[in-house]
Amino acid sequence: MTETKSAVMCDVQPRVVAFLFFSDGKHWYGGKNYFRALFGAMDADHDRRIRPVAFIGSNIDSAGFDFPASVTFVRCSAMNRYSPAWFLDRLCKRYFGRTLFLNRALVREGVDVVSHCDPRESGTLPTIAWIPDFQHVHLPHFFSTSELASRDSQFKTILDRSDLVIVSSFAARDDLAEFSPSHLDKARVLQFCSMRPDLDANGEEDLTSLYGLADQFFYLPNQFWAHKNHRLAVEALARLRERWPQSQIVCSGALSDYRNPAHIEALRYRIAELGLQDAFKLLGLIPYKHIFRLMLQSSAVINPSHFEGWSTTVEEAKAVGVPLLLSNLPVHREQCPAGEALFFSPDDSDDLAMCMDRVLSGNWSSLDLPHVPSALDRHQNRILGFSRTYQAIVAELSPCTSP
Repeated sequence: MTETKSAVMCDVQPRVVAFLFFSDGKHWYGGKNYFRALFGAMDADHDRRIRPVAFIGSNIDSAGFDFPASVTFVRCSAMNRYSPAWFLDRLCKRYFGRTLFLNRALVREGVDVVSHCDPRESGTLPTIAWIPDFQHVHLPHFFSTSELASRDSQFKTILDRSDLVIVSSFAARDDLAEFSPSHLDKARVLQFCSMRPDLDANGEEDLTSLYGLADQFFYLPNQFWAHKNHRLAVEALARLRERWPQSQIVCSGALSDYRNPAHIEALRYRIAELGLQDAFKLLGLIPYKHIFRLMLQSSAVINPSHFEGWSTTVEEAKAVGVPLLLSNLPVHREQCPAGEALFFSPDDSDDLAMCMDRVLSGNWSSLDLPHVPSALDRHQNRILGFSRTYQAIVAELSPCTSP
């Protein structure tokens, strides 16, 4: 069953590109935002040559994805977990390296390329796989032995069977070269660009009162996973307050870590131990539009992470021209090649505290609200680059043809 919404057409027959979503995405915030941004980028491109089709189970509500109207939804019973077709496809995938019922549905819908998926799901069709990052290689201590083995096996299968593989950065491409050098020729770099924020830099509400924030604060909008390294920011704040007693860090993001359930309580304990309960504020999940407003009201945005595939936080801050304080990861440097950030060691809280002190002392650039429109224009150019790079990747497997 197909739910067809409006679609942007071009002067030649657009390529039909399928994306497979086996769940409703309710708790898949990062992934859902990634695809919303990709589809939105293609919508913003008047030279678009792709018609995206989202395959979902017949019992999933398509409205929960909040994708642009140009995305066509196809309901497929073979994607209903534990249905007879789903079960038989799992057996076919395991023993024959392809699906039967799902592949038939893809062919029936005239799909040219299947994107961002395990190539065993797409069966006989050209496939562009997606490996967001190689975190398990860099931070194996955050994974169990079985998870490490599973990821290695899954990545090798993806690299073997896919036609092309998207990675999110040149840093990830270097990781792929070390992980499996024989597959490097399949790698294509697609640097993610976040959605254009819908805001009025001068007309939005002041959130400092709503959330009880200080007049000046640093903003850290990351998920509370252990590798995101909030602990370093806590320690840095304690040092900073010796010189700036009113300084504050404000955090947003889901207060959970599925790999390390005790992490949040350990973080709260350290915050209390240092007497920072009112200075290191944990807001939890907040409305998406509030993220950009808090960025605009902050002194700077911080990302102290030990690892990133491609940081959405950084992209969102760059979109509005907010100063950045970033851990000195290769991918962070790749995201900020034009001097947008101060860098610090993710293992040195004094280093971060010194960067924060530079901001408060006026020794680093601050946000200039009249320049926000210029930042948004630069971001719009990056959005178009995101769309056109992706379309060029798809074109390698499916050249556009006349109708």
